[in-house]
Amino acid sequence: MSERAVSLPAQTREVVSYEDDVFAWAYLDQQDALIRYEAYVVGYDHRGEPATLEFVFEEGAFTLDDFPMVREIWLEAQCGSLSPEDWQTLHHIFEEHERELKRINRLRWTHRLRALGYDVIGSAR
Repeated sequence: MSERAVSLPAQTREVVSYEDDVFAWAYLDQQDALIRYEAYVVGYDHRGEPATLEFVFEEGAFTLDDFPMVREIWLEAQCGSLSPEDWQTLHHIFEEHERELKRINRLRWTHRLRALGYDVIGSAR
């Protein structure tokens, strides 16, 4: 009987930069009238350029009461559709909210990513 070669499991962990690879996306769910968000890690193509999301590691929602300005815009638009100015305001609010989500959840998201097998560093730059 011939001996088989010993093979060890791969212990290589992917490295992600919290500043460069971790993102939050917030949006208005018009069906449920909720502000939904997703936290995700971005993936890269063969040239090392950001391509698409790798996976979502957290998702959640807020009520319109948590965002009075969004609630006001939403209620005013119930009679018709949102104007281009409304959409621009909403995009600005959600961009700010995305930055805030990423800032306030840094510790928890870093722990979660490490539990998922990632080494998390501050920045790749």
